Amino acid sequence: MNNLLKECTALDLCANGINLSVLAYCDEILILSPSEGHCQILLKICEDFSKNWKIDFNTNKSAALTLHKAKNNSLPNFILNNANIPNVQNVEYLGLPIGNSEFVAEFLEQKWKKVEKSFYSLYGLGCKLKMSSPEVIGFLYKQFCQSTFRYYLDLLFIGEKKISDIDIRQNLLLKRAFGIKKFARFRALLEAVNIETIEQMYLKDKISFIKQIR
Repeated sequence: MNNLLKECTALDLCANGINLSVLAYCDEILILSPSEGHCQILLKICEDFSKNWKIDFNTNKSAALTLHKAKNNSLPNFILNNANIPNVQNVEYLGLPIGNSEFVAEFLEQKWKKVEKSFYSLYGLGCKLKMSSPEVIGFLYKQFCQSTFRYYLDLLFIGEKKISDIDIRQNLLLKRAFGIKKFARFRALLEAVNIETIEQMYLKDKISFIKQIR
């Protein structure tokens, strides 16, 4: 696989001087190109590599996502091993959404529903009012629920309104577990049990990511 990556990057098919023409993790390969022609050249390299090493790149599990500055009804036709790669509007790569804002918003919605579902499943273990202390409830929530939501926060752009909406839903989820009224002030208790707001998580992970790439 290293030989494939070296051959692709050696072509120096850059965008704004940055060479990210091919990214790979295990058997997941992502090709990035500023033009249709460059992309097809990279696909040809992958095709030759697969033939030499007897590897089957499954086009049915592949997808092509084309981004335009303006609306364009004509999509390119990418070929790999004599088969067309299907064009899509949105795609997930290594668990991260790539596509329009509606797709990302729906991705976040489904991820947050999983947080809610996982927290409700802890009720049977005593993670609720009169059965556990706020500290225990907060610890279980952070370990088994909130932690699953922050995996991709450093790589996604999330609008202020969406962050606020999820913060409200987190507050309601925890207020119910703590037995606190819906409209009661809650920030001080979150700090007491060491639970970050969604906004705090988002900004913290963004800052950490920026520091790492500098």
